[in-house]
Amino acid sequence: AAAVNLPGPANWILRTNHFWYRKTVTGGSEIVWVDAETLTRRPAFDHERLAVSLSAASGEKYTGLRLPLGGGANLMFVDAEQAIEFIAAGSRWKCDLKDYKCTKTGPAPGPPPGGNTPPQLRPTPVPPSTLPRTSPDGLWEASINNFNIVIRSKDKKQDFALSFDGSE
Repeated sequence: AAAVNLPGPANWILRTNHFWYRKTVTGGSEIVWVDAETLTRRPAFDHERLAVSLSAASGEKYTGLRLPLGGGANLMFVDAEQAIEFIAAGSRWKCDLKDYKCTKTGPAPGPPPGGNTPPQLRPTPVPPSTLPRTSPDGLWEASINNFNIVIRSKDKKQDFALSFDGSE
């Protein structure tokens, strides 16, 4: 059985005090949106509605628990958090979070010039739990501590746990 309620790394949303993270749930994962100032948490969007719209637009079959929204490089909140952009089914997509219309915006980026980097030349990845993510305004940082999302005010150095025991 897969572990549930395990958070992924925090991904700050540009020009806001908001961030998102992926957490595991039974049968897949969910994207959670957080306001670092108020500590408000909620699903980032209607996962099922997005899956239906993206499935229809792409010709692929997605479910709300199995959306192709990978790490921070593959999901961006845009248009004052009213839309998201990501890569799926070999294309770039933009989905409006008001009406959930998904539009193909271009092909997915190809591999870097010169092909793949040999494994021995790739930098050693640092576990996400050791990398605090600073908010765009520099006032907050989010990190994972013992499988829980924790935010810290940079000026007060006070921690706020947003999940406990690896769950909400």
